[in-house]
Formats: sequence, C-alpha cells, structure tokens
Amino acid sequence: MSVEHFAKEFIKIFPESEEVYHQHIKDYGELLGHVFFGNEIDQTLSHLLFENKDIAKIQKYIDFIETMYSTGDDSVQNIVEVTILAYLGDDDTVLKHAFTYFSEDIIKASKSIEEGYGRRTIIISYRRGKVLTRW
Repeated sequence: MSVEHFAKEFIKIFPESEEVYHQHIKDYGELLGHVFFGNEIDQTLSHLLFENKDIAKIQKYIDFIETMYSTGDDSVQNIVEVTILAYLGDDDTVLKHAFTYFSEDIIKASKSIEEGYGRRTIIISYRRGKVLTRW
C-alpha cells in the first residue's frame, strides 16, 4: 500500500491531524511522506515512549507503524525505517521502551538502522518464545 493510503488512514485513526494534513498538501503541493509522518509521529511518540504511561495511545501509534511496515510498499517501509525508527533510536530510554511494544520484524529493522548508523549494536535473543534485546 502507498504513502497516500497510509496518510488517509492516519487521519482516520488520528483525526486531530486532519488539518495538519491539508495544510501540508497546501504548503508542499503534494504529500511528502517523510515530512508528514516525521512531523506527526516522531516527537509525539518519542515523548509518549519516554514517559511510558499512556499505554493505550502508545499502542495506537505502534499498531499503525507496524501496519505501515508490514503492508506498505517500499516507500512506506523506508519512511518507517529512516524517519520513524531512526528518530526513536536517538534516545536510549525511548528505544528501550519502544522495544517492549515492537514486533520482532520492527525490532530487526530498528537493529539494522542502529547498527547502520553506528549508534549501538543490538543483540536479539529468545526465551520461552519471547524476543529479548540488549545493547
């Protein structure tokens, strides 16, 4: 599925972002996926994960990101990796909290980003069917 599809889905799930979406289109003349999703997800989710209190809202964002990554086309997956996961990896606390919500596929993508940026080596192990990470 395309970036446009996910932008429309995002404003259905997060209707408070609809005005921002329309302003984005007006300002840029088109949907710039990295800019739109970076502006609408990165800081908000990072703050939520840092505090790690509003579990329901965190899960809502994570579920959306997981769907983007698992069903999106290459452009959408690139947005998740380069714009969202890379931003979340800027802070150890945020990333550690994020890993408690992420699926194994997103953890592996984040591991690749972190190692590619030279920020940290993440070790993935398994115990009783559960994914464990450390760095």
